[in-house]
Amino acid sequence: MAVIGPPPSFSHEISRARRRRDYPIVAPMLEKVSTRRLLELLEAPIPERFEVIGPRKALRAAHLSEPTVIKPVRGSNNRGVLCLVPISSGRWRDLTRGDDLTLSAVRDRMASETLLWELDDEWMVEDLIVNPRDPLSPVRDIKVMTFGPVVGPWFIRRLRPARFRWFEADGRPFDAGIARQTPDPTLEPPVLIDEILATAQRISSRLRIPHLRIDFLESDDRVIVGELSLYSGWAHQLGDDADTRLGELYEESESRMIREREEGADHGDPRIDELLGELRASDQEVSS
Repeated sequence: MAVIGPPPSFSHEISRARRRRDYPIVAPMLEKVSTRRLLELLEAPIPERFEVIGPRKALRAAHLSEPTVIKPVRGSNNRGVLCLVPISSGRWRDLTRGDDLTLSAVRDRMASETLLWELDDEWMVEDLIVNPRDPLSPVRDIKVMTFGPVVGPWFIRRLRPARFRWFEADGRPFDAGIARQTPDPTLEPPVLIDEILATAQRISSRLRIPHLRIDFLESDDRVIVGELSLYSGWAHQLGDDADTRLGELYEESESRMIREREEGADHGDPRIDELLGELRASDQEVSS
């Protein structure tokens, strides 16, 4: 396990990121509604359906008539996420755990996730992308580490059974050294990996932040952005070499941002600045 210590350490930087608010763009990514608005401003390819339903008691069967992801409005690293596919009248398969649930059981699971992760009881639903060859199997995630305009290592995650495989940006295998996450050397890159990496680079380049993890949902015919993450999960479980490699990328990215700012470069987007202004105003109203 990597030791949190002086840079260049990626796990050290992620720990700092949890406490600092140096970068205003952090604010929209702390809850799903403003993240959605940010992705729309970036013209990112995202699932069409997005609806905040409120507390779990507001969930209705009509919300689940199609394959659906249920998420807490404020959450990260898949906490509280349910992936549901209708299998019969009044029953759904939860692809995250592989069991079948009634509507009341879905609400009970949301309640247990709320307690387990200390989540707010505010939920949203969006389209679930399913495997066209097996609708009861979740698609794989492709999680891309970006450092400003630089694309770093990325990995494939298969949900069930949980398996991972890491790659460098150029497609070479990358040894993340995460012993607790089962590696699978048979996992092959998705068909659209070049388009996925190009989309990650485009999104990250427009945001003034030294590191971002952009999550994609696998599809054979289109690129789909699932989520933006400020805090890359499992950072403290990286092997020493991987921790140092990602830490160097983080340091280089932050140094580049500082240098460009000192040289007068302005990579701001007026529409994103407007969103940040709205969020600041909202926060001031809540605190007053």
